[in-house]
Amino acid sequence: MKELRELALAYRKAPINNIEPVLKEFFEEMDPQKKGFVAFKEFSVYMENLGRPQLCSEEFFSKLNQDGSGKLDDMDVVTLFYIVHSRLPFCNSCKKFLEGTSYLVCVKCFHENNNGKSDANEESFNVCTTCYLDEKFKHHHTEFLDPNLLLRHLRKMQDLKPVADSSTTSIRHDVQDLQLVADNSSNPSANNRLKAGSSSQSINQYVAESSTQSANLTGFIVALELALSVGNFVGCSIM
Repeated sequence: MKELRELALAYRKAPINNIEPVLKEFFEEMDPQKKGFVAFKEFSVYMENLGRPQLCSEEFFSKLNQDGSGKLDDMDVVTLFYIVHSRLPFCNSCKKFLEGTSYLVCVKCFHENNNGKSDANEESFNVCTTCYLDEKFKHHHTEFLDPNLLLRHLRKMQDLKPVADSSTTSIRHDVQDLQLVADNSSNPSANNRLKAGSSSQSINQYVAESSTQSANLTGFIVALELALSVGNFVGCSIM
């Protein structure tokens, strides 16, 4: 937690971020009576209202509370803000905060979340190595990777994108040729034109969906690289 605290403070200090007003609002929402600190009860209620029940444990609160006073001060809240908004993971089994990169991610859930297929409130399924080895978790998928190998997997998919783009361009040209033949026919058939138009619409939809998925994938690669950099920062080796 010490390293995460230093990283959060570094982001706070960077002039380009300009997050001071947001931090002030975040603190005041947890401290409506303006006492200058946040007790566990206020903290847990706020996290529940924020939709982050996994953050409500006393164990996690104690880790945040650097001086052990039982009251979160300004510096503690800055660290909390970073953890909340960077979506750092927790074990879906034991609810332990996963510092570094020593945990496993469900590949299928990650891809479904990436492609917008999962529920808006559902996140990727993560499990710590202890729970995984002891089989102390229940999940409907079986393929898991650690963040390092998941990043390699995503990069491999990204490397294959130019091949897919080339194929898509070729298909688009075939559709355009089909439309040209239909338009120049001496006895144009409305049915042929309809088929050509439908094919063109399908290809356009495919291209649009492919572009969206590619953009989502790129965004997730950047986010995952940031998470891995945090893991490296806290002393975890990166493969």
